[in-house]
Amino acid sequence: MQTLKPRIKSSILLMLTSAIFLGCNHNTTQIIDRPAPSETDSKFLLSPEEHKQFIIRVEKSIDQRNRRKFVSLFSKENFFKLIFREISLKHAEKRLLESKINRKKSIANIVDMIFEGLNQGGEYSYFCTQSGKRWDSVIFRLVIPETPEIQYHEFRIIRCDDKSIAANDIFFTLTADSLTDRLRVDTIIELVNENRLNKESTVAAAAIESFQQMVSPLDNPLYRKIHELADANQPDKAWNLYNDLPESIKQKLETQFLRLGIAEAIDKTHYDLALAEIQSRFPRDTSADFRAIAYYHEIQSYSDSQTAVDRVYARIEDPYLKSLKIQSYLRCGRIEDATKLVKSLQSQFPKSTLLRIQALDISVLQKNFATSIQLLDELHHSRKISLSKLEAMARYAQLTKSSEYRAWRAKAE
Repeated sequence: MQTLKPRIKSSILLMLTSAIFLGCNHNTTQIIDRPAPSETDSKFLLSPEEHKQFIIRVEKSIDQRNRRKFVSLFSKENFFKLIFREISLKHAEKRLLESKINRKKSIANIVDMIFEGLNQGGEYSYFCTQSGKRWDSVIFRLVIPETPEIQYHEFRIIRCDDKSIAANDIFFTLTADSLTDRLRVDTIIELVNENRLNKESTVAAAAIESFQQMVSPLDNPLYRKIHELADANQPDKAWNLYNDLPESIKQKLETQFLRLGIAEAIDKTHYDLALAEIQSRFPRDTSADFRAIAYYHEIQSYSDSQTAVDRVYARIEDPYLKSLKIQSYLRCGRIEDATKLVKSLQSQFPKSTLLRIQALDISVLQKNFATSIQLLDELHHSRKISLSKLEAMARYAQLTKSSEYRAWRAKAE
């Protein structure tokens, strides 16, 4: 049994970190169903030219590594409108709540997460646009080659009153839960707890009636006990208490992810059970499968890892996702399959650093060091790889001990 690692406690942080994400070409597709906008939401439906304007702004802020420009992609005014929709608040109350939300630095934390990925050698690229029947959104992917890690960020974009195009929300890993959804729930809970929800608001009665369903699982004593046991590296005891939780707590995604983390620390049998329950309860959510790709790869259950990739691909249809199969192919000796897949994907993504690193891995396994040096030279000159890190990795030991590498290294310095 492996040591249980600390689990994510914040529901916002959970959305940011619980899955492995990726990115693609300029296309329009429908990835996930969401509630249709109301009659008054025509500002959400934009033209292709307006989509392009927003995409260019994102790309410029990334190319310039400009955090301030990236933060300015969001319309704070419309961000708060989504959080406070159908809640009748006095001006002073609204400003107080806005101040509290601003102190959480929710948007700034998202930007920091993206730029940290870029600092790790990541690449941020446009994947697709969702448009027409639902609100408009553009989806970007962050690819971190070292892990490899793939993240999808879906920006919900609108036309502001001054005709500018801005984001008013963001979804992670293409889940049905967005940043404003979580902040809205937190806000309603705070208002209910302090008895400050205006009874005239259309949301008041429903919010109070369903308050128990909205409360964090941490408010349940048994859930807290399970969490404590998990943090104390007692996963078996934590697992056994799960069945005693009320159904209202079990049906929360954060509860299911806690259980999945506990299962990781026990064995594959428990993990399979926990994953199946998440898939049953949240069939439209891809984040558990993203996490499963990494887990199964880590425990060398490569066929399960490849199957998890296939499940995500069936939902997202991003060819880049298939690159997550390459390392597992290499680990189980399917070098020919890995080679074919790398070549196929490179024809679609010729600038991909991840695919060049995977091509490097294949050449090293084949002891084709001349090709390895050629790929390494490209990666080194484009500053996409750290030679000190490469030399510390066991999988490159044969390469770094070779005469070809020593000769190239002397010139590279």
